[in-house]
Amino acid sequence: EFSIAVLPFDDLSSDKDSEWFCDGVTEDILTYLSKIEGLKVISRTSVMQYKDRKKTIPEIAKELGVAFIVEGSVRKHGNDVRITAQLIKANDEHMWADNYSGTMDDVFKLQSDVSQQIVQQLKIKISPEVKEKLETFPTDNIEAYEAYLKGRSFMDKFDPDNSKIGREFFEKAIELDPNYADAY
Repeated sequence: EFSIAVLPFDDLSSDKDSEWFCDGVTEDILTYLSKIEGLKVISRTSVMQYKDRKKTIPEIAKELGVAFIVEGSVRKHGNDVRITAQLIKANDEHMWADNYSGTMDDVFKLQSDVSQQIVQQLKIKISPEVKEKLETFPTDNIEAYEAYLKGRSFMDKFDPDNSKIGREFFEKAIELDPNYADAY
């Protein structure tokens, strides 16, 4: 009953060079949702095959064996961010949709708010401990976060040249925030 897939968020940024950021937003929301006890969340590897998808929501839901799909988009312009998210039943019926706007300084809170709203729409109770985890952010250095996301984007290409570039971004993230565990 409580199974969900977070599809890759679309990049609607005006400069179209924020795919790395959109993938990061997708992954962070997926990670937040995976912390919810009783909610089965499909892995990032499985959902990334639907990037630039040509299939319908019912087809994707059936293939992944989920009752709900999250899809959305990200607009990044300078320091401004807008995340649009939708929760859709496997039969293609919309349950909820909303926009979240802020700056890069607010990005973790925006992602947490989206995740908590999804859980609220599913009527799943969150313990105070899980709520605290959802509101604990991996770094407070946005430049380190951006470097980390760019590194992930290059590492996901699985070739030696891109892996080297990815590593350089991870090292930059660590330099900016030595306590940023994800970058290690």
